[in-house]
Amino acid sequence: MHFLRSYFVTLLLLALPVSYTAQGIDYYKETLQLLEEHGLPFDHELAQRESVRALLATVDPMAAIYKPSSHQRRLEWREGKFFGPGFELAYVDGQATVARLKKASPAGRVGVRAADIIESINGEAVKDWRFARIVSALRFEEPHDLELGVKRAGEEGQSFKLECAVYGPEAIAINENLPENLAYLKLNGLYKDSADEIRKAIVNFSEAGRYGLLLDLRDANGYDVDAVSKVAGLLTPAGGLLFQFRDREGEKVKEFHAPEQGQIQLPTMILINQHTSGASEVLAGVLLNSGVGAMVFGEVSSGDMGLRDFVSLSNGEQVLLATRSLTLSGGEVYSGRRGLSPDVLVHDMDLAQQEIPLPYRVNGNPEDEEFKQSALLKERIQHDAVLQRAVDVLLGLKALNIQILSAGHATD
Repeated sequence: MHFLRSYFVTLLLLALPVSYTAQGIDYYKETLQLLEEHGLPFDHELAQRESVRALLATVDPMAAIYKPSSHQRRLEWREGKFFGPGFELAYVDGQATVARLKKASPAGRVGVRAADIIESINGEAVKDWRFARIVSALRFEEPHDLELGVKRAGEEGQSFKLECAVYGPEAIAINENLPENLAYLKLNGLYKDSADEIRKAIVNFSEAGRYGLLLDLRDANGYDVDAVSKVAGLLTPAGGLLFQFRDREGEKVKEFHAPEQGQIQLPTMILINQHTSGASEVLAGVLLNSGVGAMVFGEVSSGDMGLRDFVSLSNGEQVLLATRSLTLSGGEVYSGRRGLSPDVLVHDMDLAQQEIPLPYRVNGNPEDEEFKQSALLKERIQHDAVLQRAVDVLLGLKALNIQILSAGHATD
């Protein structure tokens, strides 16, 4: 125990700044002596690691230490690679349905087919899950064994077990035209070279005459901050400052502006949750501050904001640490200690069947086309509390015939 005490104190001395007082060191020595006197052994490697974590937390509460293998997987996750079953989903008749199987996919090899309806994931029924949650639940950062329960037309339910394969990056998770002339775009993240694909999807919605866009960034990540200005530039004033990064001393590192032309008119409701991170979180913040006709719904985001880099330690481990701050056009500064607060705070939750609101046009004629559109929209958003609130606002703007002003028309 005497050896361990000296060892631990030496580690602390190496980790602490020169300015740390003798009183602070005495505090640790006293604690170690107390453990020794009471015959309480401790894991010195764990103590070392936790002391370093505590030191890191004083400058960045979200700092993390990664071993080489987990560091590599985290890098790949940030870049958009993921483990999945190998199919795309669509929302058909109120159910998550396999729309397309990828070539040589794990799901296809075990017998899953196109048009199969997803009933359960790893033994948990998904009947009352919102569609966006089902899509996100089939993406994994780590290698994953998956059990899928599916229903097939004219057959009893079946269960398939499979080992997920590596895919990605895939920036767009769902690209969907909704009833009531609305558009829905769910992103997995903003990854390298993904900006043009996302811009094209948004421009296509505008050119098709869609009234408004529901941009779902829940669970989205990615670390291509250059993509933020390219995507946000469609929906923000031409040439305006969008955001800038500053180092820990407050010196400007880089700033981003909207392009001088190419903006479109499209009211945009942005959906976020506590897992929205990286470039996707920056995009939400930029649209909240600079977007024309934009509002943010959901939960406070993660607070990552693309501020963290990996820093190497001599033992081969990596520290993920906030090395800069983000300043939005409105002057708000984010240093990694807090996330983005939405305009409308809504808990990201699934709604059971009995909680579904009535159709928006409850007094209409069921044979009327507008009533049918309303009923279809109700079915599509029925389990999603955040999406419901965003749709309510967008339909309110539409009913009032509120248009937004833009500097020009879309060109791409």
